[in-house]
Amino acid sequence: MTEAIRTEHLKFSYDAQSESGGVTVFDDLNLSIEEGSFVAVLGHNGCGKSTLAKHFNAVLLPEGGSVQVFGMDTSDESLLVDIRRTAWCSRIPIIRWSPTS
Repeated sequence: MTEAIRTEHLKFSYDAQSESGGVTVFDDLNLSIEEGSFVAVLGHNGCGKSTLAKHFNAVLLPEGGSVQVFGMDTSDESLLVDIRRTAWCSRIPIIRWSPTS
């Protein structure tokens, strides 16, 4: 199968420039998702689920490590349109569900 998403040593913090150093969300996250597989990302509010999804379509960029979507590195600005088109089309559907709905 084709690898759809891969993170290698992903590091990301919110407000990393602040005096307190911010909040570390990911520190050395490694992940591989094959095309056609079903994956659930579960966790409490504020644990990084949406932050991870934003890395998949290059809305957020890693502070360290890398994120690839079908082999395209999200840190390559020349690929942003292609990554976002791929990430939000049928190849990588991201479905959100609220247990209260």
